[in-house]
Amino acid sequence: MFRCIILALFAVFAATLLPSAAHAQPPLGTAQWTTEGTPMPQTNTRFLLFNELESQPLGYDNRTFGVDLEWTTKGGDWEFRPAPPAPNVNDRRRRALTNTETVAMFNWRTRRYLVQRSRSLGRAELEWSKTPGFQWKVDRQFDGKLALFNEKAQSHLVYERKTLGINLGWAKLPPETKILSLPVQQPFGGFHLLVGTLDIGAAGKVTAIRNDRSGNLVRFVRPGKTTQDCAVPNFTIMVPAGQSLKPGDIKSLFGSETPRLPLRVVACVAQGERVSFSVPLSVDVQRG
Repeated sequence: MFRCIILALFAVFAATLLPSAAHAQPPLGTAQWTTEGTPMPQTNTRFLLFNELESQPLGYDNRTFGVDLEWTTKGGDWEFRPAPPAPNVNDRRRRALTNTETVAMFNWRTRRYLVQRSRSLGRAELEWSKTPGFQWKVDRQFDGKLALFNEKAQSHLVYERKTLGINLGWAKLPPETKILSLPVQQPFGGFHLLVGTLDIGAAGKVTAIRNDRSGNLVRFVRPGKTTQDCAVPNFTIMVPAGQSLKPGDIKSLFGSETPRLPLRVVACVAQGERVSFSVPLSVDVQRG
């Protein structure tokens, strides 16, 4: 009986240390954070937050450019606050934080929450919010270091040199390939109209577009033109089957060689080509 109790207690203790089997381990190099004031991530527990590349903790401070964050001992304590179990319920219990639950990051000096916000290049994509932003997941590694994953950005918060503001950014993960299926519409003027939008529900940018799945010659319609112009070569960019849009062509179509999501595509294929219900494109997406 005593042995069973000991094993049960060990299992509970191990569960607070081991990552969840259903939760993927964070990418290499993203576990850059440590806390002072609590031995392991807990809800509603005050702590200082350090990055391994800075000697001072991260906290609130007024800045001219970018989000009001600084490496400073006067920036206030942090708390991981869980989502309430029901509306209008304030759960202030202290307990071990699992790596599968989503929490808000509260700072005691500014008494606001740190959230993701899209900004121009060169600045950390973060902002303060008066209302809780339940966007963060916390992974604790065996060495005690933490990885901070933001669900809205779909990436981990890491140290990154910036031209303006605090040196923070989102971890650069390998691009992932998404399939954009362009529905085939009724032919007009000898061409089938193709219109579709790629939206993954998170921040990201497109790094490549390939016509490698349809077997059709796809004509991408240039900005300011319509599908009625598909027969005019200079008004479209033609991509044969098995080939990709060149970076310069992507910029001509979408305003940037790496356009931000969501991405709206207008194209057409000749009426004489064999098409089914849709024409698929391979789109490489870099999250963050």
